[in-house]
Amino acid sequence: MKAITCIMKKLIVFMFLAFSANGIAKIPAPMDPPRLVNDFALVFNSIELQALESKLLAYADSTSTQVVVVTVTDLEGEAPWYYATQLGNEWGVGQKGKNNGVVILLKPKTDESKGEVAIAPGYGLEHVVTDALSKRIIETKMIPFFKEGRLYEGVDAAVNDVMLLASGQYKSDGDNEISGWIPFVVFLVISLLLVLVGIANNKSKRNTQFTMGSGLTGFFLADMISRAARNGGGGSSSSLGGGFGGSSFGGFGGGSFGGGGASGSW
Repeated sequence: MKAITCIMKKLIVFMFLAFSANGIAKIPAPMDPPRLVNDFALVFNSIELQALESKLLAYADSTSTQVVVVTVTDLEGEAPWYYATQLGNEWGVGQKGKNNGVVILLKPKTDESKGEVAIAPGYGLEHVVTDALSKRIIETKMIPFFKEGRLYEGVDAAVNDVMLLASGQYKSDGDNEISGWIPFVVFLVISLLLVLVGIANNKSKRNTQFTMGSGLTGFFLADMISRAARNGGGGSSSSLGGGFGGSSFGGFGGGSFGGGGASGSW
């Protein structure tokens, strides 16, 4: 079902491309000099702009993944997810050959129009920044802040979650949207197997010491797996905290956005 939904979403994007001849022309050019926070709607103050830009720049420098925040005053009738997808393609967000960009798009609420937001990942990140997780971030982290007029806090919360999702994904091809549950699931499976083995051994009155030893071995094995999974994030917790000085953003070079992600409104 997930694969069918993804395919249908991409087909819709292609239909928009085919029948909306002026769609790309509505996308603004990125700011010059290049930056990761393009605040066309003038949503953030100077301190907020610097904080977001520094965080995203440090993350891009340490992981090569480009998370871009864009605010606009008008989507000109386009759906936010389509607008964000087209912007990612038009600007080439991400690294060349990796397609590891994410666009976080915000159209603030006004007296005449509702607020709209979208998270759109490039092809290289669709398996970790999934539709379902993007929707969850929008609904539980962004919109609650937006309804209180706290736009910066909502965007910052989304940036943090997106960076955590994207961290280390090039170091483990097996990562997916439930990667955070893997250690817990592995632990449960091992524990269940050991319980079954213990029951069988107790019933046969044989090798009771082996049962206890297996339990301890399984516990330490599960703990090792859990630690390995947590550390597989590419050291994101250390890379997010510093190293801003002396860095500069050199521009985009990727693209390949296919309609993944999600959108919402308030």
